[in-house]
Amino acid sequence: MNPLSKSQIKWVRSLQQKKHRDAEGVFVAEGEKCINDLRAGFELILLATPENATATEIERMSSLRSPQGMIGVFKKREAMGRKGDEAMGREGDEAMRRWGDGLCVALDGVQDPGNLGTIIRTCDWFGIHDIICSHDTADCYNPKVVQATMGALARVRVHYIDLAGTLQQMREADYLSMVHC
Repeated sequence: MNPLSKSQIKWVRSLQQKKHRDAEGVFVAEGEKCINDLRAGFELILLATPENATATEIERMSSLRSPQGMIGVFKKREAMGRKGDEAMGREGDEAMRRWGDGLCVALDGVQDPGNLGTIIRTCDWFGIHDIICSHDTADCYNPKVVQATMGALARVRVHYIDLAGTLQQMREADYLSMVHC
């Protein structure tokens, strides 16, 4: 493994900010277990370990008070709803049908990253594969959210949409009978 360059270290550090994660289409995960779990659902782009980075470099890249000794950068999944809710079209109809057929969790305005991560992890434990979120819910690729999911992000799809409008559409299309907007 080649040692990480100063520019790679700086780049990983910049990914702590949402604007850089969004611009690059990537996110950061820390810890061996979390990284190994995320490999099942995401493409690993860069891996920092004691074999290619010093403890000081890993500490500089880490967002944690006690770095886990391993940092991975993963390519984000294309999420429905990011391109604009009005343009969801057939893809949106299929997603709404899938959400209506199974158990799905809807989140409105969950701001705390740790809480969102815990909700994602809990949904994974209960076999829920889709979470639909309002646009004002915390970013699921925030490093604190990723850490709190403990790898469950690889098995649960998180969608950011116009929540009230989508739930109303699902009710009107008879995908949901119990939704009250």
